[in-house]
Amino acid sequence: MPASGSGRRRPRGDFFCDGSRGARSTPGSIALAEKSCLSCPSGDAAEAEAHFGRALANAREQKAQSWELRAAMSMERLWRDQGKRQQAQDLLAPVYGWFTEGFDTLDLKEAKTLLDELAQ
Repeated sequence: MPASGSGRRRPRGDFFCDGSRGARSTPGSIALAEKSCLSCPSGDAAEAEAHFGRALANAREQKAQSWELRAAMSMERLWRDQGKRQQAQDLLAPVYGWFTEGFDTLDLKEAKTLLDELAQ
C-alpha cells in the first residue's frame, strides 16, 4: 500500500504508521516499531510507548535479556526525546547492568553510549 495520501496506511512489515493495530508485540518487532512509529510524520509516541512496553513484557516473560535490552534501548530513545531522561536511565541502566560479558557486541556498545549520553 503506497503512502500517497493523507490518512492512507503506509505498511512497514506488519506495522502501520497510521497507528492501526497491525503490529505484533514480539521482541523481534522492536526495531521495526521504532522505525515505523518514530519516523512517521504523525510520530505516534503513545503507540510507540505501548508497543515497546509490550515488547519489554514479552522479553521479560521469555527471560530474553538481549531482546529486553533492545526494547529498553528503544524506550530509552523515545523517553529521551520526550525529555524523560531520568525515566530512560532508570529503565536502561539495570538491564545493561545484568550483562557480565559481550561488551564488544553492537547492542551493548550502543546501550553504553546511550547511558553515557544520559549521564551528561
